[in-house]
Amino acid sequence: MIEYTLIGIDKIVPRLRVTKQNWNLPAGQTTNVSIGTEWAGNIQFVSKVVNGDELYGEIPETVAEDGGGFKVTTILGTAISTNKPAPLAITFQGNEPPWFVPVMTYTEAIALGTGFDTCISTLTGLGPSLFKAPQASSTSPFGQPSGEGAGTAPRAPANRSVTPQNPPPKSAAATAASTSPWAFEQREEDWGDTCFVEAKQGDITVGFMGAPGKDFVAFVEWKL
Repeated sequence: MIEYTLIGIDKIVPRLRVTKQNWNLPAGQTTNVSIGTEWAGNIQFVSKVVNGDELYGEIPETVAEDGGGFKVTTILGTAISTNKPAPLAITFQGNEPPWFVPVMTYTEAIALGTGFDTCISTLTGLGPSLFKAPQASSTSPFGQPSGEGAGTAPRAPANRSVTPQNPPPKSAAATAASTSPWAFEQREEDWGDTCFVEAKQGDITVGFMGAPGKDFVAFVEWKL
């Protein structure tokens, strides 16, 4: 599953979540998992063991300053192209054989492409409400000095609340409520209670999830 995580007012990075039943992964270990296509090349996620059946990976900034966003978008673009799509390969270290996502039909490619666009545009819109924009400094080499004889003292900066005007779950719900295919659900995950908003079309699921103290995440999931 590819997830997109909003980590700044205008910064969205891709993450990779891979699950396999009865994998029996060693707790606390890290490995590398790559995704790629023949036409776009591949990129590697540094993936940590979440539990015995699941890996969760991200791309270090030392590998890609944008968190791998451009490269991942290019790879997925070739995999979901409506004109000669390429099979997507997920490659592991160790003795785990590669996984291949079969070439998608035209309808599946359209649905998945729309899902990714929805994820990105929704997260981008949430940025200003979840992250505080940098404020201008109250001092300047060209500012009026304070003190006696300096004229009017500079005004103190306005007291702005840091509380988001639109908390993540509510914003996602407000966005999703206008369209009937969206389903709302609260589930217990490893990190605690999590609210999900999901829409499904065939084997493709597009959704958003939020939990107290965690980044707000958009995801697109398809079954192999």
